[in-house]
Amino acid sequence: MPTPLLTNRQLGPDVARANLLTNGGFEIFQRSGTITVSAGSNNSISADHWQTSVMGGSTTLAASKETSVVGTGSLASLKLVATFDGTNIAFLRHWMKAGEGNQVIGRQFSAAIDVYASVTNAVNIRLASDGTGSQDLRTARNTLANTWQRLTLTITTPSNATYIIFDVEVNVSCTAYVDNATLVVGSQPSNYVPMHPTDELLRCLRYYETLTGNAYQLIAHNFTTTNSQVPWQFKVHKAMTPTVTVQNVTAISLLNPNGGSLIPLTAAAPQSSTLSSADLQTTVASGLVAASASAVLLGSNGLIAAEANP
Repeated sequence: MPTPLLTNRQLGPDVARANLLTNGGFEIFQRSGTITVSAGSNNSISADHWQTSVMGGSTTLAASKETSVVGTGSLASLKLVATFDGTNIAFLRHWMKAGEGNQVIGRQFSAAIDVYASVTNAVNIRLASDGTGSQDLRTARNTLANTWQRLTLTITTPSNATYIIFDVEVNVSCTAYVDNATLVVGSQPSNYVPMHPTDELLRCLRYYETLTGNAYQLIAHNFTTTNSQVPWQFKVHKAMTPTVTVQNVTAISLLNPNGGSLIPLTAAAPQSSTLSSADLQTTVASGLVAASASAVLLGSNGLIAAEANP
């Protein structure tokens, strides 16, 4: 007799399935420090690919990496400190858009996440999509305080959906921690299974990649005695055309063509970007040799970033 098929509705949460979320374990934080958002400063990234926002008013939300209060087996979680104005909720969001290659059309999805809140009735999760007959669903809020609780939710997207969003909503002033988030195809939520660290980092680099830190990172072509063109080939193909920014320009230098000294930049302007590369035009006061090459040194505070977050 043929072996019976195991359908999705018969699966338990401990049956591993592909997690569609990027950085669902909140292990990767390429941006350091605490990110604080308020009305007018929304959509800041803390843990890679997770946006922090507030609805408006005087509500604020601070997000940071946490290594003490973590889910089972985890190395890090995301800490959320909310100050609630009584009306405008704060939320953490993960986008999945069809335009970036995500298969969000006409499928059933189940989400799950571990939450640990300082008070009860503070945190819930939300799944929503667009399209004809779209759904916008929320779980009940956490019923436990100061202990981990797993929240789960299932949604079916329309045949013309272009995105699905996974929100963690914070509805009162509290300190909350989130960890081990999953989004899988089907009606049954899944436990979190860590990816290999290399694979998880590659997922994150698809949306955010940086150059920094006391090392020669790029090669510049000097076309005048004060200007250079600097090509940058990304490690990972980006999800969308990235925005390239340069921070602390004076902490970045060009090696004098004779190798004898470093020449600090006075300006660096991104010129163009594609899914796989970008280039910058840099300026120094003097000292370059036209039609020669220089190495680009990023000092400890210098940073060049390519951001392709939705």
